[in-house]
Amino acid sequence: MINVKLESDKLVLTVIGMHKVWTLKSDLEIPLSNIKSARLNNNEITCPEGWRAPGTYIPGLITAGTYRAHEDRVFWDVVNKDMSIIIDLSNDYYKQIVIEVASPQSVVDMINASIVSKS
Repeated sequence: MINVKLESDKLVLTVIGMHKVWTLKSDLEIPLSNIKSARLNNNEITCPEGWRAPGTYIPGLITAGTYRAHEDRVFWDVVNKDMSIIIDLSNDYYKQIVIEVASPQSVVDMINASIVSKS
């Protein structure tokens, strides 16, 4: 799971507990200017495309780490897909971020409100 918070002009995603081992990351910092939108993952994306480098994938249990397909990178940290969100990015290392959060709708609302206010 990921803790999400806003700091000035960036979104800070902090990886919690064993997820640090599975994703091989402890945090991500995304400039608000690179965020196009955030939305609930209503089974829109159910599994990663491409190859994992680095990360962990156990079908039906966990998808974590960086996945590469068609020269795009997508960061994943999901155990419970019902609690996951999708963050679309531009001009960033990642094209998308798919993460599990404690309160999906609240996080989506917070992100979308922050990128509108920065526009």
